[in-house]
Amino acid sequence: MYSAYLHAHGGGIERFHQLSRTSLSLTYLCNDPKVGPEAMLGGIKAERFRMVGVHRRVGKADAGTKAQIADMFVTFGLVAGQEEGLSFLEPTV
Repeated sequence: MYSAYLHAHGGGIERFHQLSRTSLSLTYLCNDPKVGPEAMLGGIKAERFRMVGVHRRVGKADAGTKAQIADMFVTFGLVAGQEEGLSFLEPTV
């Protein structure tokens, strides 16, 4: 909730991440379908990031991008397997 508050009062999630170089969170915003999550996935090993997130736009991403993110969920023990991880990445209405 605190993170959501900071994002909301930082001018929206995109603006918050553009301005916050010392952010504790690393978020894949899925702004451009041609740009995959590799940078975000590479950054999860950095100790300064305490939260990782994906924007709801990821629901419209290609299958390969979704698979990489679902694998990350599995790695962190958030889901039992890739199929469950993919279920969280379905497009929202």
